Amino acid sequence: MGLLGALRSYYKKGAAVGVVITASHNPQDDNGLKLIDPLGEMLDMGWEQLATRLANVESEEVTAVLTSIIQSEAIPVETAATATVLIGYDTRPSSKQFAAELRAGAEALKATVVDYGLLTTPQLHFLVWQYNLRPEPPQEDLYYTTLVGAFLELRNLSGGEPRKRYSPCLKLDGANGVGALKAARLQASLGSALSLTILNDGSTGVLNHMCGSDHVKVNQALPTVPSCAGDFKPLERAASFDGDADRIVYYYLDGSGEFRLLDGDKLAALYILHLQSLLQSCGLDFTFTCVQTAYANGSSTNYIQDTLKVPVACVKTGVKHLYNKAKEAELSVFFEANGHGTVYYSEEALKKITAVKEDKAASVEQQRAGDQLLAISRLINPTVGDAISDLLLTEAILYARDWSVEDWDNIYQPVPYHLSKVLVAGQVPDRYAISVNDTQTQCLAPAGLQDAINQAVAQVPNGRCFVRPSGTEDLVRVYAEALTKEQAVALATQVEGLVSTMAG
Repeated sequence: MGLLGALRSYYKKGAAVGVVITASHNPQDDNGLKLIDPLGEMLDMGWEQLATRLANVESEEVTAVLTSIIQSEAIPVETAATATVLIGYDTRPSSKQFAAELRAGAEALKATVVDYGLLTTPQLHFLVWQYNLRPEPPQEDLYYTTLVGAFLELRNLSGGEPRKRYSPCLKLDGANGVGALKAARLQASLGSALSLTILNDGSTGVLNHMCGSDHVKVNQALPTVPSCAGDFKPLERAASFDGDADRIVYYYLDGSGEFRLLDGDKLAALYILHLQSLLQSCGLDFTFTCVQTAYANGSSTNYIQDTLKVPVACVKTGVKHLYNKAKEAELSVFFEANGHGTVYYSEEALKKITAVKEDKAASVEQQRAGDQLLAISRLINPTVGDAISDLLLTEAILYARDWSVEDWDNIYQPVPYHLSKVLVAGQVPDRYAISVNDTQTQCLAPAGLQDAINQAVAQVPNGRCFVRPSGTEDLVRVYAEALTKEQAVALATQVEGLVSTMAG
């Protein structure tokens, strides 16, 4: 029947779906929706196309288009009375109003609405998944007990002796968003295992303004923390969430005070390194892959496939594309460089790990490694990238390896890079004048642009550059790598000119 067929059956049976009202890392005045299917995952592309069609019609056409969709998908209208819509929203001023309108629309179609109030996006993904598995509706507490229980178990399995290099103290920039509120609740369950100092907690600042993971990643700089200016000390570990807490990046100041970023690429490398060692200790041979996008730093790709010997696949930007590719392997780590990602375990992988754990002939080392692999499978959010889950997994791995943030950072040195934009207003009349291949690494149009980019790249040591039309903003994005930061900026600037000239 396939996934889309399975989802259609789910909807016909009236299973629960979810809607998160959020605009993620965007400014506070923006807002939007993220839709969650009954499996707790992002919408299948087939359903996404239907949702996009409905969202873009004029108000007077909504009824006709909705009726057309119901007919084309053969959805019995009477099942709407058994459907359930779970709602969550972030801290934006407009979110409660949107939630009220969403409730009114769902109830007009006779659906049952469960309003969970303030939630991170990954939390609602988790609750939708659990809602369709359990006889009783899950409460938010289930999220914390599941993740914290797995985190503490994984720490115990790693040994309880004092650590020499790992410190259980972490500064956490909550982006003045919902993630800061949930991290405070998380801290109450962690005790002394992990001590979070939550900055940008929303009490005074503006959501995502000069803080949060996107600010840190794009600017390669510390967040602005009005209440704790200058509070970041050298070699202290810090992390930032985005507005709806589905992204996380780490960073620190080195001994000379220089900013050091550990983004989604460094997270992926750390997870793969640790999982690979556990698989070896367990004596298991999986199809194990890493999935990245073209924005992954070249050094991370080389480290994972050349040093760790784990195959790397490159897919189109957007975590849904990474997730779909990850499911082709038994075990996979997938991350965007912006810090959005997680670990994927297939059912077959879980069966193989469980078999080793239950094998009486297995050594103590094999069984302990199997226990750790299973604990990690419970610690990750299996439905979507989750900043809280990723934070706990990162801390558990650093604890297990007794690593400082410097130890982690030193596994490879990233190639200097630069991100820039070519605005449609004035420079390029239509961003879609740029068309690209499936991995978004090569320009297909306009004619001659890719050849010109290739010539520019050839003049730069360790050069790499690509352009693509933004999927969310009216602009063209440029990414460049080079031997030095100055060369990367110069290459990006040169390619910006090529885009403006050849697509303008």
